[in-house]
Amino acid sequence: KVVYLRDSETQAQKQAPADTYIKKSSSMLDDILRFEKSILAQEDQIYQLQSILQANEKRITDLKQMSIQLDQLCKEPCKDTVEIQTVTGKDCQDVANKGGKVSGLYYVKPARAPEAFLVYCEIDSFGRGWTV
Repeated sequence: KVVYLRDSETQAQKQAPADTYIKKSSSMLDDILRFEKSILAQEDQIYQLQSILQANEKRITDLKQMSIQLDQLCKEPCKDTVEIQTVTGKDCQDVANKGGKVSGLYYVKPARAPEAFLVYCEIDSFGRGWTV
């Protein structure tokens, strides 16, 4: 029977490659876990960005529809019509005293003014006239 003596150096040489492979495998597993976490975070970010994109696309669609509706309403240029009242006076109270009953635009000519000018008179239900 042959008996081989194992010295500590031979034993260390046999264990060294196994330890190296274990460390490399462990490092690879750590990398895989890190990459998986990164992928999950990026997938979450992609989901959030897709939600924002969908919301913005809906807003754009709504704005386009609103623009079309407004365009249809304004096919003809808008016409502002203002009625200028026929009663005149030196101020709005004078206009009210002379029969002005509704608030609106009136020509007034104060005593020292060279000519009449247009003002808005607020006339209340008590017959008081106020220049606004």
